[in-house]
Amino acid sequence: MNLDYIKDKGIERFIEDQRKRIEILNDLLTNYDDGRSKSFFCISSTLLPATKLEKVHEFAQKINQESDLKEKCRLVRGYITEIADRLNIILKLNKKD
Repeated sequence: MNLDYIKDKGIERFIEDQRKRIEILNDLLTNYDDGRSKSFFCISSTLLPATKLEKVHEFAQKINQESDLKEKCRLVRGYITEIADRLNIILKLNKKD
């Protein structure tokens, strides 16, 4: 998938896309992680398309900052899950035996 993206859009665009993903992931982990959502946010940042990840970030920024951390996390996780469901993306680790 990454190689196809690089072939279509170039390495510079791919690198910029990855930088955006890292920035958004850092913000999610810093401001919305309730201590149990790190893996979920990491997987989401990897699997969701960049445009959808930016929508998640915009949504998260609009959440009332006075809300407690657990509530903010619940809202962001719900929004991510909603987007993933619409795109038929499974946000779970597949453990190999």
